[in-house]
Amino acid sequence: MRFTAILALTLLALCPQLLAAQGGPAWERIPDHPRWGGTFVGLAWIPAAAPEGDTLLAVFGEPNRFAPEAGTWVPLCGIGPCTGEDLLVTSTGALVLGALFGPTDLDRSTDGGRTWRKDVGLGLSPRVLFEADLPAFRGRFGGPVLFALEGPESWRSAEDGEWGTWTTRRSTLGEGRAIAELPPSDSIPTGRLFVGVYNGVVGSTDAGESWEPTGLYAQGGYIASALSVAPDPAHPYGGAVYASGAAFAPRRGFVARSDDGGATWSEVLSAEDGAYGLAYPIYARALAVDASPVAGEGAVEVWASVASTAGPPPDPGVLLRSRDGGATWERAEGTGGYDGEKPEEMALDRTGRLYLATRRGLWRTAEPVGRPWAVTASAPRAPEASGVELTVAPNPSNGGAEARLVLASPEASVRVAVFDARGREVAVLASGARGRGDHRLAVPTLAPGTYVVRAMVGRDILVAARFAVLR
Repeated sequence: MRFTAILALTLLALCPQLLAAQGGPAWERIPDHPRWGGTFVGLAWIPAAAPEGDTLLAVFGEPNRFAPEAGTWVPLCGIGPCTGEDLLVTSTGALVLGALFGPTDLDRSTDGGRTWRKDVGLGLSPRVLFEADLPAFRGRFGGPVLFALEGPESWRSAEDGEWGTWTTRRSTLGEGRAIAELPPSDSIPTGRLFVGVYNGVVGSTDAGESWEPTGLYAQGGYIASALSVAPDPAHPYGGAVYASGAAFAPRRGFVARSDDGGATWSEVLSAEDGAYGLAYPIYARALAVDASPVAGEGAVEVWASVASTAGPPPDPGVLLRSRDGGATWERAEGTGGYDGEKPEEMALDRTGRLYLATRRGLWRTAEPVGRPWAVTASAPRAPEASGVELTVAPNPSNGGAEARLVLASPEASVRVAVFDARGREVAVLASGARGRGDHRLAVPTLAPGTYVVRAMVGRDILVAARFAVLR
């Protein structure tokens, strides 16, 4: 009895944030790859009409899709070798595959992986890909924007990753490891992008034109290898941001949370050498989940892996869950065979099941643990709701075109400009006060290509229209 009490006190001393080793979920293991075995490093899904029909994609070194009817994996690259470190399915359904080394640099497919266009980034070899869909991007570029991280630099494509459209090379102040976006709010009207780097976390409010250190940044102080956002329309800063990875002085795995857009951070989980019986180096990886379907409307849960990379793989670890934003944690390995192995990626599918991609198997929860975050927090006002309409005709154009701006009421500040496919402003059509009604604005002769006319009306109404100029 005395020994048990001493052991319990020792465990609490080692892991002060761990309240209890409560039962976690039941886990299922997805069949291993016949060639690559159980080594998984990345996940993505091709959406179907219903979430249950989504196609699971995984990266083992090469990208594959899972064929549930056969219970096996099918290569995505049918012509020539390809490898990947990150695989992105864009909102248009295009697949974008990036790799730092090997036969793949940055490849793209528009037919579900049957055929690929090689080297769409013209030598760009990213290890992290992300699609940003903040309203500021839709207003400026006419749709979502893709970002790629290669070393200490970010690149941007406003054309769904098409060949030759990856531009705007900018320093991220450290080697990039993760990207996330915080939706607009009263405090940050544009929303904010974050990049986790070797040194901490940097942020941008100008569509990736520049990156600045957040409150979690110090040269050699952090490796922020994962980022996760819990959006909340009622939050003064649009939601909470979670960064996780490894920190130094003292050396530890960490999960940090920011509730003010990255200005300040609080460390909600810290695992130094010996915590949970693990040896340094220790890394943490966190994922914030909308747990409303299982824990009540508005509930947020944070899942975190804490694992040691001290020896050769497999990397031992523990899986934790917090139901209160990181204030307290409980063990969550559960049943089914998953033993806490370090995940290379944690992701939620559209049915709400949690997936863990490890180097010793791909696991998923048998039942949903939440649901994907709603995107309504970043949705722009529809033109009819804002009282502003913008069109361009003819479209496509052979040279001359006209933008038509309709205002439901007089506006003191109106700016209408034209941007090219790289996001560069090429013409200003109007600037200043405009009265109620129909305004016809001549578009100057432009070189062949794709363009976006953007109208900024007042401080918060942003509408755009895409058009093409033919040869």
